[in-house]
Amino acid sequence: MTSRVTQEVSLPILHALLDYYAEQGTDYNLADLADVAISEWLQRQRAANKPVEPKRFVWKTVFLPDGTRFG
Repeated sequence: MTSRVTQEVSLPILHALLDYYAEQGTDYNLADLADVAISEWLQRQRAANKPVEPKRFVWKTVFLPDGTRFG
C-alpha cells in the first residue's frame, strides 16, 4: 500500500482537475490522477534541465569544439 500525504492546491487547479476527471471518465481515483500529473510534470522538468551537449566536430583524432575558426 502506498502512503498518502495531504497537499493544498489552489481552488482553480482543483476545479480544473475535477473537470478533467469528470470529462475523461477515467478509472483513476483523484489521488492517482494527481500522482500521474505530478510524475509527468517531473519528467518534463528533468528533460528540460538536461545539459545540452556542445556542438563539435571530430575528425579522426582531432577534436574541434563549437566556435573553432580556421584562419
